[in-house]
Amino acid sequence: MIVCSLNEIQAYGQRAARGAGMSWGLAQEAGKATRWLAERGLPGVELLVGLLTANDKRSYASMAPVMADGHWRAGDGELCPVCSGAALCDRIDLLIRGEQIRMSALAYPLLLAPFLDQSSRSDASTYELCWQKARVLVCADSVTLEGESQSAFLVDFAGEVTVSISDCPEALPTHQFRVAGVKTSTAAWRAMDALANRTYVPASEESRALGAGAGRIDND
Repeated sequence: MIVCSLNEIQAYGQRAARGAGMSWGLAQEAGKATRWLAERGLPGVELLVGLLTANDKRSYASMAPVMADGHWRAGDGELCPVCSGAALCDRIDLLIRGEQIRMSALAYPLLLAPFLDQSSRSDASTYELCWQKARVLVCADSVTLEGESQSAFLVDFAGEVTVSISDCPEALPTHQFRVAGVKTSTAAWRAMDALANRTYVPASEESRALGAGAGRIDND
């Protein structure tokens, strides 16, 4: 295990998502979502790395939701939680009106939870995510996980996920904020770092001539 700051987790998460093929806009959302989970003691880094590794070099446009009558599916294969979360923020009015959204074949469903946080803080509602053996409540910076075991929340795939406003008045924070360093799997961090490194432009003869590295400078 290694200890990382929340700023490092967000920055590396963003770069890793970009390195794996997400647009910069989606990559920024991925970084923020990873930090949100890590800040609450949840394995955001491990979940993001799992998502990026499984979909490395795939088109994220094909994993964005196709919506019809409250039922969301991917154009091809599994739904991406980052694509779905960004789309959900734009359609939060559906939930406020009392509708329920069903998502079929969603990868890493817990990564969807951070996208409900901002709406919850603005309208004081409690949002609910449900999939097999798991229920997640998000309300005003708090998150509550209800299920048979923690493994139920860390699944890499859920056949169907429902999103709605909960009848519960508010969520109880079962996962507290982390203000200092966050322990992260060494293997997951190395994998995220490797993806992030793809965003760096390799040095060329032209860039060296302009000052990137020693280039033709005689250091003797």
